[in-house]
Amino acid sequence: ASGREGGAGRFLRDAAAIAVLVPVLLAAASQNLPLGLRAVVALIGVGLVTLDGLQTEETRLRHTALLAALTAVVVTGAMIGVVWAVVTPGVAAAVTLVIWYGVRGMVTGAVIPPRRLSSVAEHLAVVAIALFGLYWVTR
Repeated sequence: ASGREGGAGRFLRDAAAIAVLVPVLLAAASQNLPLGLRAVVALIGVGLVTLDGLQTEETRLRHTALLAALTAVVVTGAMIGVVWAVVTPGVAAAVTLVIWYGVRGMVTGAVIPPRRLSSVAEHLAVVAIALFGLYWVTR
């Protein structure tokens, strides 16, 4: 389970999360679906994948579910902004995936024991680089 796995287990969990999120974020970035449906797809997909990644034996499900929901709202909001700034769904999905990785890492470092401020800063930098790259490409 999460929290007890070694480096290989964590890698596999992250790889599985990315494998699930890529089609979810592509659907959410698609111009072929109404915005409301795209937001629901992103909220549910990001929320469930994040919940799985954050849940450990040391955390309460209620606490983890709240953090996953908060992460899903932040990432979905960012995805809507990215979709408006980017023409292609693939680029929007890729940038949103990087933002999810950074936001999930910030939440983990700030709230899930053991708390590590360096991890929060590192993942904040990931989000900032993704947003700066998006700005640079679309200006």
